Amino acid sequence: MMGTEDKSGAPHGEEVLPQGEETLTDEAEEIHPELGSASGGVGSDEVLRVVEKAMQDHLEWLQRFHRSLICKSTPPRDVASDQARFLCSFGAWVDLHRKDDLVQQPAFRTLISIHDEMHDDVAFLVTKAKQEKPITEEIYNLLSEKVVAFYSMGRRILAAFQSARSDLDPLTGLYNRQIMLAEITRERERSLRSNEPCCIVLADLDFFKKINDTYGHAAGDQVLQACAMQFLKSLRPYDMVFRYGGEEFLFCLPNADTKTAQLIMDRLRETIAGAPIKITGGGKDGNGFELPVTVSFGIAPINGDISLKENMEQADKALYMAKEQGRNKVSLWQEGAEEKTKKRSDDTPS
Repeated sequence: MMGTEDKSGAPHGEEVLPQGEETLTDEAEEIHPELGSASGGVGSDEVLRVVEKAMQDHLEWLQRFHRSLICKSTPPRDVASDQARFLCSFGAWVDLHRKDDLVQQPAFRTLISIHDEMHDDVAFLVTKAKQEKPITEEIYNLLSEKVVAFYSMGRRILAAFQSARSDLDPLTGLYNRQIMLAEITRERERSLRSNEPCCIVLADLDFFKKINDTYGHAAGDQVLQACAMQFLKSLRPYDMVFRYGGEEFLFCLPNADTKTAQLIMDRLRETIAGAPIKITGGGKDGNGFELPVTVSFGIAPINGDISLKENMEQADKALYMAKEQGRNKVSLWQEGAEEKTKKRSDDTPS
């Protein structure tokens, strides 16, 4: 922030992104919109709304600053206060959601840092003007660079979330089937090229149709959201999970052989089975109720001798075996399993 001055009039203190937009590229690549709505925290729609409003609000805020500077009028509190960063709607929102996973991402932390420094610098310039001290071109340029950086990063974040909206399932916040094949194909090629193991897993919520029929689709939606949140929390950072359709989910586990994949999915299975889901609304007193939920998993290792479609069919057959074994199981596809299974019919209860 702009604090003390040296004899040349230039402020001491750390500069935020003085190189402008070029410095932002690496940080922008750290944006992960899927950490939003499924985690129960900030969602993509809210991020778009908040960042768009912040960019518009700060244009008006800068106009008020320049008006007071040029016209030598008394600046409003949101311009002059050393706490001005908290007086704008963006600063208040950040303060409320500071610990949210999505807000903790590097790109957001950079945007917040620039925002705070921009407010501090404006307050510093207002103080200099009030004391009738000269504002050098060097000092003003530091503020200008931060304004450019703020809008550059804001635009990058907006672009990332606008792009992600078409790739995310609106209910769970997980990546949807539309992007799934491209991502798994890319990971399959990487696995075959590097000769490193990789597994795909098909998961199905047990008796989900019964949940919908008994408690209603609103309760079913809450179950899907809670399971999606647990998937994201429990998996390794580089694992991927997609909403395959209905109550089915597909996982891609890079650098995992079948033994590792079984350990990962069995741990996830136990976590979900051991934590009944709190359903809000409904119940005898209207205060909600807890609903035990289990999930079955079918695992198939990536195999370069067959197509990705055949690999997914193997995972589906392994899932069928898990259902046949009583549900709430993790089953591994094995050679010859197709003779032991039959295609699941549409009326088979999940």
